[in-house]
Amino acid sequence: MRCRDILKSFGDYAVLRGAAFDLADGDKVGLVGHNGSGKTTLANIICGNSTLDGGMLEYGAENLRIGYLLQNGDYKVFERGGAAQSASGMVHGENHVFRKTASGLGLDKIWEWSDERYASLSGGERTKLALAGVWSSRPDLLILDEPTNHLDFTGIDWLVEEVTRFRGAVLIISHDRYFLDQTVDRILELNDGKIIVYPGNYTFYKEEKRRRYESQLQQHVNEVKQQEKLAEEIAKLKNWSEKAHRTSRDAAIQSGNRMGKKEYFRAKAKKMDRQVKSRIKRLERMQHDGVGKPKSEAGVFFEFESPDKRGVRLITGTAVSKSFDALPLLQDCSFYVKRGECIGLVGPNGCGKTTLVRMILGEQQPDQGDIWISPSAHIGYLSQNGAEIALSRKVIDIVNDLPVALRTQARTVLANMGFKEDMLGKQLSQFSLGEITRIRLAELIFKGCNLLILDEPTNHLDLASREQLEATLAEYGGAVLLVSHDRYMLEKLCDRYLAFVKAEGEGAGSAGSGSCGSSCGRGSTLIRVDGSLKEWMAGEADAVEAEVGSESRIHDLMAIENRIAYLLGQLSRYKPEDSEYQDIDKELNELMAVKRQLR
Repeated sequence: MRCRDILKSFGDYAVLRGAAFDLADGDKVGLVGHNGSGKTTLANIICGNSTLDGGMLEYGAENLRIGYLLQNGDYKVFERGGAAQSASGMVHGENHVFRKTASGLGLDKIWEWSDERYASLSGGERTKLALAGVWSSRPDLLILDEPTNHLDFTGIDWLVEEVTRFRGAVLIISHDRYFLDQTVDRILELNDGKIIVYPGNYTFYKEEKRRRYESQLQQHVNEVKQQEKLAEEIAKLKNWSEKAHRTSRDAAIQSGNRMGKKEYFRAKAKKMDRQVKSRIKRLERMQHDGVGKPKSEAGVFFEFESPDKRGVRLITGTAVSKSFDALPLLQDCSFYVKRGECIGLVGPNGCGKTTLVRMILGEQQPDQGDIWISPSAHIGYLSQNGAEIALSRKVIDIVNDLPVALRTQARTVLANMGFKEDMLGKQLSQFSLGEITRIRLAELIFKGCNLLILDEPTNHLDLASREQLEATLAEYGGAVLLVSHDRYMLEKLCDRYLAFVKAEGEGAGSAGSGSCGSSCGRGSTLIRVDGSLKEWMAGEADAVEAEVGSESRIHDLMAIENRIAYLLGQLSRYKPEDSEYQDIDKELNELMAVKRQLR
């Protein structure tokens, strides 16, 4: 496929201004760019789902079948020259490839699922069904728009393997740095409506982009120095020329207007005039043809307030259990979150992460056990589907809902995040999904929270926004409960995790195995993992075995975790000088020593 000088505008706004690239069979290409740069627009043009205003689009084969995975967990199949086809019937049908693919993604016996089961799908399960559908359509060209949004580690690992094995071309629109590193051999950056090509994966792209920026900046600095030197020469020549003209006039008067002396000085002045004109033209060419100063990436700045430090614990869960339709989802989960901790909440799709978050927020109640929230906890919540924000609202409405004293600061925060004054009057429905996520994060900033619960916060965020959010959370003084499958972010921010595994009696399993949760009708429990997520998942340094080794060790460790969580709750009822406090503190120290031995 060949794209040449693709043009596309919406009203007066030109989204694509000459985008051009080639895509051959077997190519695995990543398409990146900031939110609103036109990536999805370009994908729709390639599929034939949108018309172009100018340029040329050539397909290398007749009857080309394009499979398109959309951001919203849906998919379409396009026949070149025909309308979009929907393959949703495959879910209930007899398509063997669909069933095999769904099973590989951890969705077992989907043909037996009830309508109620389909109605309660998680975001990750919807994405997995869409992936199974688009793969079973046997496309020649795959376009995947943010395919890892909502996917668990099992789904991401499956997708990495299948993209690598896929014989056709794949165009991946993604800001998932781990996924791009594992799958693509070329990066197309969409910037100012044009395509810049970088060979290699995401890591090479970042390094090469930095190198190109520094090289162009150095060239620009050198050219500016040359232009300044040339401008100084022009100024001197002009000064000498003016002096020569004055000298010629004075000499003519003194000589009684004799031609010889007058012409000598006039010729000298004209020679300097020619030198001035020559240098001015040279300067103009340098200014016109020079490399110019490279554009810096648009900054996106999140500025969370540092919260107060009162108290130690913000959340304590004790023996929490939850079932749906008599099927256990969570069993005997005990956990705690302290001030200042950044904890990753990880596990396969359907294991109960969102349910646990809803119970912490008070939107659901556990069937058994208790979740204690500190009275000083000021929780800010970002859901993965944006249900907490109305798309009919305008950005300015968010500002006007704040106290008057905070409105100027709110406008500054929004400006730092890329929302200028002329954008504040727009409804949220007019923005891209990534821009909406940034607006939702802005609301949390305005609230001054000391505990952030972020459910897949990087979904739809562009690369610059992801990196800035990571830097901000690294400096944030409050607690963070981070529900994410973005391995880059988890590894960078978290040094401990709450990981879902099968409950006792179901057999041990890792959080990345896809073997627990409602998708298979088994209950899950939580373990606390300290250290590297990568080591724990891969089994390096015996991180997994240290937590879940033998059946007896599982039982002992869970019992100790539950007792520790219970004692922490009891400890808050007494003062340090009370005898009860001292007894509880002594038992806690003993339990912590036993826990260390088990690990």
